[in-house]
Amino acid sequence: MGVQNDVLLDYFDDNSRFADLFNGVLFRGRQEICPEELEEASERYTQREGGGGKRKKGKIKYRILFRDLKKRLKDGGTLRILALEAQDRVDYSMPLRCMNYDVQEYLRQMRRLQSRNEREMAYETPAEMLCRLRKGDRLFPVYTICLYHGMEEWDGPRCLKNMMDFGMHKGSFDACFKDYAFHLVEVNRPMEYEHFHTPVREVLEILPLRADREEMRRLINDRQEYRKLDKETMEVIVTMTGNRKLMEDLEAYRTSEESYDMCEAMKGIQEEGIEIGRELGIEQGIRGMAELFQELGLPDERIIGKLSEKFSMSRQKAEKMLAGIKR
Repeated sequence: MGVQNDVLLDYFDDNSRFADLFNGVLFRGRQEICPEELEEASERYTQREGGGGKRKKGKIKYRILFRDLKKRLKDGGTLRILALEAQDRVDYSMPLRCMNYDVQEYLRQMRRLQSRNEREMAYETPAEMLCRLRKGDRLFPVYTICLYHGMEEWDGPRCLKNMMDFGMHKGSFDACFKDYAFHLVEVNRPMEYEHFHTPVREVLEILPLRADREEMRRLINDRQEYRKLDKETMEVIVTMTGNRKLMEDLEAYRTSEESYDMCEAMKGIQEEGIEIGRELGIEQGIRGMAELFQELGLPDERIIGKLSEKFSMSRQKAEKMLAGIKR
């Protein structure tokens, strides 16, 4: 897991932002999930590895699975499980991977029900005793979002059906297949940003423009929200867009105790870029003149003297530049 994954998961661990992401993606902005009803639910799943057949004693292996971010939604007497997976690379197993996470959650719930039923021994029929579940037992539903923030276009499967090989008779068997879809959010694809009502919108809106600084600058200048970002939002934008200058001096763009100005930050980056360009242009001009002196057959000593004289350059720097040209 990379730095960008870490910073995104830390950002969405906040209940208000987590709820806003799920409301925007699943419910088109309707406020179905209240942040106050969310609680932490990060857990590990233990999955038994290996298929059938004989095993030697002590050779059973287990694998530990961790959700990136999981929360419980308590809505009255109802419980729902909401999970977020952050992904920075295309994963061609993602539908199956998300399904496996969901299945492990359902199995965990089922085992707890079975343990309770075993303790209480409240079975009413042989069928209940056989599976150790009572007729009225129910599981809590799981909703998983995969947030893909890689720079490459997602060319992987978008549902379990995309991973299947139906062979020659695809038409007949394809229609009978019970699919398992997952919610894929590709941040590089424009979406309906008005569905988000927290600074999550500013984060998602800027991410498709990471490779186009000019368009990014226009967006930041056009929307006043970028002039008053909270620190966490400023940090996640800075990290996700790879602005090293801002990472080094983030506090320079703080306008108050709780507000940062992304517009001023972009101006600083632009001015720094112009200055770097100017410096590179001057250096290329000096190198070009030194190369011309060489072609004219001037001795090294005279070239060094002319560079020092014309460009107020130290002898040591002129010697170093000439040595670089000669390599």
